[in-house]
Amino acid sequence: MFNKWFNNLKVGQKISFGYTVALGIAVLGSITGILIGDNVYQKAIEHEKDANEEFKLINDLNTEILHIHQHFIVFSSILQNPEEISKNYALFIEHKGNLNRKWNKFKLTEGGTDGEEEEEGELEAVQDFLEV
Repeated sequence: MFNKWFNNLKVGQKISFGYTVALGIAVLGSITGILIGDNVYQKAIEHEKDANEEFKLINDLNTEILHIHQHFIVFSSILQNPEEISKNYALFIEHKGNLNRKWNKFKLTEGGTDGEEEEEGELEAVQDFLEV
């Protein structure tokens, strides 16, 4: 059917048909490429968001550990001043509580973020870390 129809076309019509098919393929390929690229871009954005949340969680843990370490250093320098010891101890207890909450969240989520699929090997690395 197609051959008969195509053979009945004049040379100019066949050339026009060829250009139309070529243009159609180019447009279809471009649209497909844009859709695939957008999908990959959205996944990359999700991975970046996940990595940023995990980095923030680990950074928060690190910050609280540094605060606690700082209080131990300050304790040794203020042993003669009971008022300063009391203030430093109150801050120490606050930071210790923050660290415990963040550490429990880290253990509960296994270092991941809620609702996000983790990268291959990521959970195993965190579980190995938690076992140490």
